[in-house]
Amino acid sequence: MKYTPEYRVWGNMMSRCYNKNHADYPRYGSVGVIVEERWHKFENFIADMGLRPEGVWFIHRYPPDANYGPKTARWATREEQDNERRNSKYLTFQGKKQTYAQWGRELGIDKTTIRGRVLKGWPVEMVLHKGKFHKSRLTSAE
Repeated sequence: MKYTPEYRVWGNMMSRCYNKNHADYPRYGSVGVIVEERWHKFENFIADMGLRPEGVWFIHRYPPDANYGPKTARWATREEQDNERRNSKYLTFQGKKQTYAQWGRELGIDKTTIRGRVLKGWPVEMVLHKGKFHKSRLTSAE
């Protein structure tokens, strides 16, 4: 399986955690993220994870500060992975808590627009309103 997507994912996971020259090592290996010993062998990794589902490209650790292993890793889409990052930002509105990206997809608002509105101190009901506002309609300072 050396030329399969699963093998590439496994190899990149190992490199992020153990190769100091890997571009992502500072966010993984240098902060203590490791791969459980069982997964140091590709055969064990594939036995635990199975083949990558169609359309899924990433191995995802949850919780975000966990190590890689059979109890903390799964195959995930980019969207699933993005929603569970250490630096994900959440908004709660009418009892519903979602990331900026999730609200954006649900309401048709770009997540960077949501982020900008939050940074300006807008109230949440205006942050999540689709449309533009004139400064005179804002109730909090910009």
